[in-house]
Amino acid sequence: MTCTIDRDAHDEVWEVVEAINQAWLHGRISDLRQLFHEHVIIAPMPGAERIRGIDACVASYEDFCTRAEIEDFRESCPAVDVFGDSAITSYSFEITWQSGGETYHETGQEILVMIHQAGRWQVVWRSMISTPQKN
Repeated sequence: MTCTIDRDAHDEVWEVVEAINQAWLHGRISDLRQLFHEHVIIAPMPGAERIRGIDACVASYEDFCTRAEIEDFRESCPAVDVFGDSAITSYSFEITWQSGGETYHETGQEILVMIHQAGRWQVVWRSMISTPQKN
C-alpha cells in the first residue's frame, strides 16, 4: 500500500492532533477520551515504562497539567501520511512551563499513529522525542 494524498483524511487526522493539544492546554482533560483508542500505548523517552490504555493515558495528561503551568506552546512542521485506515503524523513543538518554582523550556517532536474505526480517527500510539531544559 502506498501513501495517499487524501486531503479529507489528512485534514481529519490533523484535526485530531489539534483537538488533543487544545484539550490539555485548556484543561479539558476529559475531552481526550474520545481522541485516543481504548488500548492506546504511550512510548515515552527511552528507559521509561510504556503507558498502556486510555485510563493511564488520560491520567498522564492530567498529572502533567496538574503540576505544570503552561506559559507557551507552539507546534510547527506538521506531517501527515495516510495509509488507508491508518495514519502517522508528526510535528515539532516548543513548550515553556513552570513547575515547583522552576521554569522549563522543551523542544522536540511528537509522533502519533492513528487508526480510523467507527467513523473517526483515534490515536493508538504516541511517542515524543524531546530535550527539556531548566531555565
